[in-house]
Amino acid sequence: MVYWSVGLALVGLLGSGGILFYLGRSGNFPITEYAWLVGLASLAPAWLVVVLSLLGETPAEVIDTPLPRSVLVTSAAALLGVIFTDTLNRRFLSKEPKPAPLTGWLLGVVSLVPAWIIALWALE
Repeated sequence: MVYWSVGLALVGLLGSGGILFYLGRSGNFPITEYAWLVGLASLAPAWLVVVLSLLGETPAEVIDTPLPRSVLVTSAAALLGVIFTDTLNRRFLSKEPKPAPLTGWLLGVVSLVPAWIIALWALE
């Protein structure tokens, strides 16, 4: 699953970066805040693949088992990363002149990197 996750991360980063570059050149990028969301969406599938593989196969009759600690820690890191980078993005957007869309995209990408690394480390 590590190879799938790294592959999805590369495809997501290249795809979202390409979309950002294309929209930036054509002048069709309406709001800079959307760049953060595009960056966030670039690593989300890669992180999700690793988290789902950390869950493993749970039998249907065992419902009351708690989640593994690694899933809880990586989920908490993802949530904190999203909250922190969203706050930074909103601060940057409130100042004049507005930042480039690349700044928001980088903040979106950085938001899930710690959680993704924790999940990859816990998987191996």
